[in-house]
Amino acid sequence: MRTILASLFLALVVAGCGRPEAKVDRSLAGTWVLDWGAPDGAQVETKQTIGTDGHWTCHDTFTLSNQVTTSESQGTVEIRDGFLILTVTNRSDRSGAPLPWTSRSLIVRTNDHELVLKDGETEFIYRRQK
Repeated sequence: MRTILASLFLALVVAGCGRPEAKVDRSLAGTWVLDWGAPDGAQVETKQTIGTDGHWTCHDTFTLSNQVTTSESQGTVEIRDGFLILTVTNRSDRSGAPLPWTSRSLIVRTNDHELVLKDGETEFIYRRQK
């Protein structure tokens, strides 16, 4: 009887891990670009590449007063309860928060060309890179 209950529990756990929403939807896979002005006046270009395998990379370029700085990040991505959840596990800029750290952005809408995320009160519009 214990073996049957243990097997049933394991089957339920494995089935739960395979929820479609927990994986990255193929429509989100690819490279997305965001151009925006930061509060400090910097112009920022963010390129995020989302893989269907749950991996994510990001390249940021910051331009302020003709000074250009770049940053690279890597980690994992998942979709849960309508949120895009990024966990940063590696980054080139070591001056920030300790790793790993996680961000959650509400997915407002998405289609083949546009991904709109909301972080707090701010919406960010990413365009798919061709």
